[in-house]
Amino acid sequence: MITGWKRENPLFYTPLFFMAFPILGLIYFDYPIWTLSITLLFLAAYLFLVHEKPSRLSHLIWLYMLGYIAYMTLFVNAGMIWFLFYLNSLFVYKFKDSLNSFRFWTYLVTELLMILSVFLLSNDISFRAMVLIAPFINSSMLIFMTNERQKVEAKEVLQEKNKSINLLLAENERNRIGQDLHDTLGHVFVMMSVKAELVQTLLERKDIEKAQKEVADLQAISQTAMSEVRQMVTNLKEHKINQELLIIQNIMELAGIELTIKGAKECNVLPDHLQTKISMILRELTNNLLKHSHADQCLLQFINEKDRFQLVYQDNGQGFLEPYHHDLHSIKDRLVLIKGNLSITSYKNPTQIDVTIPLKDI
Repeated sequence: MITGWKRENPLFYTPLFFMAFPILGLIYFDYPIWTLSITLLFLAAYLFLVHEKPSRLSHLIWLYMLGYIAYMTLFVNAGMIWFLFYLNSLFVYKFKDSLNSFRFWTYLVTELLMILSVFLLSNDISFRAMVLIAPFINSSMLIFMTNERQKVEAKEVLQEKNKSINLLLAENERNRIGQDLHDTLGHVFVMMSVKAELVQTLLERKDIEKAQKEVADLQAISQTAMSEVRQMVTNLKEHKINQELLIIQNIMELAGIELTIKGAKECNVLPDHLQTKISMILRELTNNLLKHSHADQCLLQFINEKDRFQLVYQDNGQGFLEPYHHDLHSIKDRLVLIKGNLSITSYKNPTQIDVTIPLKDI
């Protein structure tokens, strides 16, 4: 069913200029006059596929366009094989099919049948060369364009997933801070309110001595509350490794990545400031994993020796394409202050990063 057609991307209309060739062929190259009808039908079919949503009818129209190109190539003019370009843009950007789809296989089978027919029916070397070279170029372009489109789509999906994860983490953090504030200050404010009302009552009764005692209690309560708030702020700034690992586990689960953690208990004896640094390093490694690695498995191993602490990171992703050009500078910067060292012991299959931190003088 044809609906109201909206204007599509101009790139879909660019190939229409080439429709001049089969039409001018009627005048200058003695194409059979009846080919005008199937050429106009090819044009209508192309415009239909550009503007209409994919359906069963679109499969039949796709087959017609393949049949038109094959017939015109084999029996009218070999140069018509370049009309396969019409199908490339539809395949990649309109239908967004994979390389294991009905359209791709019919496209490939049609090319192979044309090549086979030419080699069986014609001894013309130039004809054979044309029918060999054009499908190779067309198929290569189709595969390349499809792979590039899929990379872009995968990147967009990953960005959307990361966005969702970040929103979830931010929401969890807000809830945690809100709960901490409620637990820390809620009962304090209630107590201060009760004490203030009591002071007001005592003053009305002119019981100055008891009022002064309650005011002193109010001051003590407020100082305790301030101390608790300071401690809460300090806790927000300091990250325990076990807390960070819980966050990372949630992220990995949302991202569909299998996470293995070994030796997490080895981190409990580390001083707070060192745990904060290592937590930030773990966060950097996790971000790199989600953004760049395309991995579905990850290992985090902690080794606590007498004079050094070691973090071993592994994933089964694509690794580092260029050994000396990688985005780990922020981790190295964090290690400078604690005299740590980062080394990439395996660039691929698996990717392994070792972080070593000396425990002396810490």
